[in-house]
Amino acid sequence: MSKEVRWLHGESERWVRDGILSAEQASRLRGLYPVPPPTRPWATLIFCGLGAVIVGLGVILLFAYNWHAMPKLAKLATVFGALAAAHAGGLYLFQTKPRYRAMGEALTVGGTMLFGAGIWLVAQIYHINEHFPTGFLIWGLGAFLLAWALPSIFQALLALALLTIWAGTESTAFNAPVHAALPLLLIGLLPLAYRERSRVLLVCLLVAVGVSLAFISAACSDGALPFLVLLAFSVLALGAGWLHEGAPLFPESAPCYRGLGLAAYLVLIYILSFGDAAHDLLDLQRGKQPWSGLTYGLVPLAAAVAAWLGLGARRLKTGAGRSWMPPDLWLAPLAVLAAYALAALMPRPDAWLAALPFNLVLLAHAASFMAQGVRRSEMRAVAMGCILLVAITGARYVDLFDSLLARGVVFLVVGVTLFVEGFLYARGKRVQGGA
Repeated sequence: MSKEVRWLHGESERWVRDGILSAEQASRLRGLYPVPPPTRPWATLIFCGLGAVIVGLGVILLFAYNWHAMPKLAKLATVFGALAAAHAGGLYLFQTKPRYRAMGEALTVGGTMLFGAGIWLVAQIYHINEHFPTGFLIWGLGAFLLAWALPSIFQALLALALLTIWAGTESTAFNAPVHAALPLLLIGLLPLAYRERSRVLLVCLLVAVGVSLAFISAACSDGALPFLVLLAFSVLALGAGWLHEGAPLFPESAPCYRGLGLAAYLVLIYILSFGDAAHDLLDLQRGKQPWSGLTYGLVPLAAAVAAWLGLGARRLKTGAGRSWMPPDLWLAPLAVLAAYALAALMPRPDAWLAALPFNLVLLAHAASFMAQGVRRSEMRAVAMGCILLVAITGARYVDLFDSLLARGVVFLVVGVTLFVEGFLYARGKRVQGGA
């Protein structure tokens, strides 16, 4: 609760006692300034969690000084004693001391870190030459179970990182796609993000799923499939964000989906706007694509198309006169369909023929951002449009034109466009201020 709201709620009770306000008036006044929902004490969690981890590692290192001289039982007692102490202390504070709940959660995070250290130390003690990614899986499952048992967002974030490392090490070190990673992340942790209404966990989960998709699809296929999978997933996230707009279940998630999806989509389309990159990344003919690879390529595409078809149905239902989404964003599903079509139908596509549609898409987005910014007097939209336009032009300076005349004309046009945009935005702000 902020100081101002706390002051108002305390003073309104005194005003009722002094007869200045009636109880009904005080209740209506407090209703205008509701108590904000409690936020997680991230500073306490981070610093206490790091402190617990460092203390635990320091204890282990003190014993490690004479580690080789210690008997196995002493080593095991050190490992499991530190683990039990961290978890016991953390669970006690978390469950019985609401004031120190954040510190208790941080101690359990330290215990989970010690659990991971214990996995490797036990393997070292008994000379266990096990498949090393399995250690990350076991470690991640421990954090996953505690994330639900407490519940704990910090434990969930730790589980996300460990399970993503598990999928990545299996794919890169052993070329073995772990198909269970994605269901474990989505089915296991997405409901927790919605239950706790945690935007931090949701954003990190989307990043983890995207990275895992890239690793697994790379292990399942040859060529450029991981890039296409990431592009389809970003468009899916963008569509999911607009589907969540106004939804009764966790409406705060809409900006998370939209923001992350739009940022990833624009970066990937920008990469495809380069001729050489489009030539290489849209070439699926370099290697054989097994059925598992095609599945990972087509499922995100089908989900993205389904999401945008749902958006189209909603737009028709709400009426053409009610504009609830910038029209240029409808280029996103068309862009991903164009990328897949070029990859599937054009073996070894011509560099600039493949890059041309994505340059046009980027220019359309830049123009739309700038127009929205002027119309609504939104500096963020103006800045996004200008940055995107400058990025396109700056890249083309070394990537497209050999003629200094052509470069000069393009830069003059872009410079004049930015000048006019700034003038229109400033005039709109003056008119808005005068109104």
